[in-house]
Amino acid sequence: WASGFGDSIDDAMQAVVDIRRNMGEMANTELQAVTEGAMTIAKVFDQDVREVSAAAGVMMKNFGISGQEALDLITVGFQKGGDFSGELLDTLREYSPQFQSLGLSADQALAMLIKGAEAGAWNLDKVGDALKEFNIRAQDGSKTTAEGFAMIGLDAEKMGQAIAQGGEAAQNAFMATVAALANMEDPLEQNLAGVALFGTQWEDVRSQVIVAMQDGITGLEDFQGATAR
Repeated sequence: WASGFGDSIDDAMQAVVDIRRNMGEMANTELQAVTEGAMTIAKVFDQDVREVSAAAGVMMKNFGISGQEALDLITVGFQKGGDFSGELLDTLREYSPQFQSLGLSADQALAMLIKGAEAGAWNLDKVGDALKEFNIRAQDGSKTTAEGFAMIGLDAEKMGQAIAQGGEAAQNAFMATVAALANMEDPLEQNLAGVALFGTQWEDVRSQVIVAMQDGITGLEDFQGATAR
């Protein structure tokens, strides 16, 4: 409050409570910096500190990043239009476990969401849900999944094992799937394979959205310090 954050002392106090509840215990210096960062995001992008800290806390737990890194990524997400459908914080909170399961880092996951949005997704949740659906289908051992992988020239058993392994193996398997789909020349065959592997989410977000996500694998550069700037 003395530094100019919050509309009242009670407002500043509640922000500290929300940060501690959602992002864990921190040293006093870090707690002040992170709270000021969350309040900055809330004010600049018209959000609630509780929702900002909840999304950041889930990202910290799943990706093993610091509170400041989580806030900086959230800031960049807002700056790059990730909240175009008003779902950036909800999407990060709901789908971070799925992104992590696919071996993606926090900045790669956010970059893929942004690329999907730029390619024309009608809401951000659908992009996250497409990744979730693939993660489930790739490991379900079903005939539909096996046929989908076969159509793009990949072995379903090997791909399922790689996805289940997590980490780099899962990331490579996911990117190989997207690349193989992108390289299909017959749009009808591509659609059949896409639906088999991504379910109805393929139809909801359209093929170019999922294909565009392969550009997000490089992640986001220079996101550190975005909130302070």
